[in-house]
Amino acid sequence: MTLTNKTVLVGIVGLALASTAMARTEPNSFLNRPANSHPALMKQLAEDEQVMDRFMRHFGMTRQEVLAMASNLQMARLPQDGVYLVYNVSPQEEIRARVMFYKKGTLVWVDSMGRPLLKVSCANPMVRGTDDGSNPLTATIAPTPTEVVRPLSGELGETIYMTNDADVVLPGVPEASPMEFMSMAPEAPGLVRSSSSFGFLSLIPLAGGFISSRNNRGGENPVPEPTTMIVMGGALAAAAMRRRRTAK
Repeated sequence: MTLTNKTVLVGIVGLALASTAMARTEPNSFLNRPANSHPALMKQLAEDEQVMDRFMRHFGMTRQEVLAMASNLQMARLPQDGVYLVYNVSPQEEIRARVMFYKKGTLVWVDSMGRPLLKVSCANPMVRGTDDGSNPLTATIAPTPTEVVRPLSGELGETIYMTNDADVVLPGVPEASPMEFMSMAPEAPGLVRSSSSFGFLSLIPLAGGFISSRNNRGGENPVPEPTTMIVMGGALAAAAMRRRRTAK
């Protein structure tokens, strides 16, 4: 084989590997393939039964209701940095929640009111739902006024940003805006208000352990996670944000 042929072969293999990598989603995504446009999202929901099942279980909706909800979504960017509860699915198809930090400009799918519902790169829900498909959960925290997220005219990909690797699973927990988590964190009992690395590290043991929402509509009811876990998760994210700002 000549040098030219070898070069061409290497190029073809490289392109194939790059295409495969681009076709993958983030770990624990609700999607099985990237869907960075509204038609692509609708197509995957309609054709991939596994993806549809995840949305039906999380939101407690029928197939038609999920499609109706998704049909009204618009792409937008987050107007500010924020901490969110974002739901993901494990390899065992368990729906869990994790405290996430997203930077300003992160692409999200928003509803007609401008409320972020899904993260574009993975379609993981940014609002709480119900896993039993029949009993909708009721929020107990009053919503904090926040800036409405304006839809985009263009549609692009995005990268995820996380505060830490600890799962904070929150079955039956009211959803909260980024500002609510930021305001809750300093009020947690026993927390050290410090921007130092010691203050941040001292919070880590408090956020261990989690409960998963099982892939079982008729199984046992999930055990409610103590509200303290929400506060600790928000505190960890808040500390991480302070450390980033201090390092700049």
